[in-house]
Amino acid sequence: MGERQERRGLTRHLRLAGCLIFLILGLVTVGCGPTDLVSTGLPPKATPASSLAVSVSTEPAATSVTPTLLAPTLPGRSSRLEPAQAHYAIPLTAQYVGETQAALFFEMEVPGHYTLMYWAEGERPGSGGRVPLEKDVAGGVLLLEGLEPGRVYHAAVVLVEGEDGLKVPAWQGGLWDPISFRTLPAGGLPLRLAVIGDSGFGEAVTRQLVDGIAAHRPDAIIHTGDLVYNARQEGSPQAAFQAKLYTPFAPVLHRAPLYPVLGNHEYYPDALTDGHPYYQRAFASLQGYLPPEIWQEGGEPGRGWYAFGIGPYQLIMLDSQAFYQPRGAEDQTRFLTERLADERYRASILVCHIPPYTSGRHTNDGIPIQRHWLPLLEGSNVMLLLSGHDHNYERLALNGVTSIVAGAGSSHLYPMKERLAQSRYFAAVPSYVILDLDHEGVRARAFDVQGELLDQIELPMPPE
Repeated sequence: MGERQERRGLTRHLRLAGCLIFLILGLVTVGCGPTDLVSTGLPPKATPASSLAVSVSTEPAATSVTPTLLAPTLPGRSSRLEPAQAHYAIPLTAQYVGETQAALFFEMEVPGHYTLMYWAEGERPGSGGRVPLEKDVAGGVLLLEGLEPGRVYHAAVVLVEGEDGLKVPAWQGGLWDPISFRTLPAGGLPLRLAVIGDSGFGEAVTRQLVDGIAAHRPDAIIHTGDLVYNARQEGSPQAAFQAKLYTPFAPVLHRAPLYPVLGNHEYYPDALTDGHPYYQRAFASLQGYLPPEIWQEGGEPGRGWYAFGIGPYQLIMLDSQAFYQPRGAEDQTRFLTERLADERYRASILVCHIPPYTSGRHTNDGIPIQRHWLPLLEGSNVMLLLSGHDHNYERLALNGVTSIVAGAGSSHLYPMKERLAQSRYFAAVPSYVILDLDHEGVRARAFDVQGELLDQIELPMPPE
């Protein structure tokens, strides 16, 4: 709690001053001892780029989060990162992290000749792998292979190397690079996931929630949809994602992958690029990069829905808005049926934006989910269903499946409309959820913006 309160009180100038102290002391990376690092084996591909505490708001607020300016340092002789003339359109992030593989993605404002440099914590930059993109491309998916399980890696996009430092892309008047990520332990477990949804207003309270999430040091973050609201406020979908997703989520995007699902606001006209959700540009298709036994996806132009495994668990990420679109619902129902039949996994966690049931404002929006997807879950190994859409936190019991609505990622909250018989806990307060997965099952805990525990439940692993 003290660390989060301190961060919230810092101004941008104090953050920069703190970074200068780190530069002097060289405390950014902690040595773990040198080991050999195997670089990617294949050339990368470029992808185009229960009490209630209610605060109800009907009009979205303008962006109120100060951009995160980073002045990171690197160990060794070349210890300074400097901004180049090139600027990120989509900053470098990890979009998948497994035991020995990681898929990173970025997009620049203009094409150029960019190289990804990555290294294990405790090693010197340059001693690890380098993955150059082809000339005159703006970015793409970069697959790193041969990584060690359970180890921290760092990565940066490099444009120019010199004796005094490294030139990296500029971001929001400062620097974004480097990022870090920890590969999963051998076998994938234990695993900690954070869950948040409906955060897309770019508010300071969302940054406070993200700071709370970062303090739990999750291995990955699940977003239940509506990543960005009212893109027209920023002038373009790209600017809206920069201001309302990447800026407030910077503390966790620098440390872990984000696995989102499409929300209804991702389909709004001001959030589209070339007729498709900008979301599908920001979260690139990984089909063809990761093997099908690890990653499956569908939808056009890519990553409309997807699934991946972590140890004995399978995460199934669906686009519930397909029921309100001309196509996609039948394809996803087949996809869900196939995924539930996969005997490699003892348990599945299903994520979609619209909840099948809610005691909040959107009582009837989940009727298609009730009719088409819920019957498939009965008797299956799905132990948890995560959603958003209703701007609150609620836990419900649905015929053996625990349903958690995690849609309180902002101050724009919806009060209870009518408590359903399935409801077990409801709170309209800004909040997030922490999931701890191991071989025994899942422990779910909900926290408010002050870090106080709201609700918790332990779900045992389904029998074999």
